[in-house]
Amino acid sequence: MNKNTRIFVVCVYWLGVVLDAFTTVLFLFPEFLFSTYGLKVTPVAPETRFSLYLAAAMMLGWTVLLGWGAMKPIERRGLLLLTAFPVIAGLIASEAAIVIMGAVPSGALAGTWVFQGCLIVLFITAYIFASKQAGDGKG
Repeated sequence: MNKNTRIFVVCVYWLGVVLDAFTTVLFLFPEFLFSTYGLKVTPVAPETRFSLYLAAAMMLGWTVLLGWGAMKPIERRGLLLLTAFPVIAGLIASEAAIVIMGAVPSGALAGTWVFQGCLIVLFITAYIFASKQAGDGKG
């Protein structure tokens, strides 16, 4: 495997690990999560807290999964594609739904959507590079 390609692919995995770990923490502390979007939601309802704790468990699981993928970045490259679709794309769709419902102003998420779009491109690019390195013709 080309050393620079391997470094790039592994860095994309670890970027996902760091971002997912940070998001896990945001979900565990909803007051901080809401304040990052400029929302005043205090106190946090038990139902909301419960939903966010479930989301935190899933996010932590994906954090560990990406760390596992980084150990064998070429062999486990499918995780890169799954991270782009449905994970990041699903987050964007969920955020769009909450905007459509009127609970969050779209301006509060505009920067997040640009960032998430860039992440999708990055994860797909890493998947293509890893597939080319594997020589399986899927890249």
